[in-house]
Amino acid sequence: MIERTLLECFDLITDNPDNFPLLRRYIIDMALRGKLLEKTALDFPAPEMLKRIKTKADALIKQGKLKKQKPMGLISSEEVPGTYIAHCTFERLGNVANLQKGLTGIQSAGRGEFPLVVTATSRSNCDHYDFDGIVDPKFRTIV
Repeated sequence: MIERTLLECFDLITDNPDNFPLLRRYIIDMALRGKLLEKTALDFPAPEMLKRIKTKADALIKQGKLKKQKPMGLISSEEVPGTYIAHCTFERLGNVANLQKGLTGIQSAGRGEFPLVVTATSRSNCDHYDFDGIVDPKFRTIV
């Protein structure tokens, strides 16, 4: 199904609740293939982006702005949904981002507009965030 057909049939698709998992899967697939946003000069193939992230991280480690972290293991084919293996590159989040535990405990977080990462099934939010930084537009990362 092409995107125009999806938009033209949206009402028909959403009338049946059984279609929501299919619609969700289709939208995720389009997002992973880069079909939801227009391409810009800052868009790179995933292997190139991973290489740039590693180069930037190595430079920040050399400058003492980032601690060197032990690389996380490779992602096995059993961990990846089969429909995405052919056209996607997967990397562990800890290998491309600096993961830190927040300063606010989940129990003491006041309800608010900011997403709060929790281990519960349902999502939560908070009235503030603990970390801030400047986004480097060249790498789309916080520095």
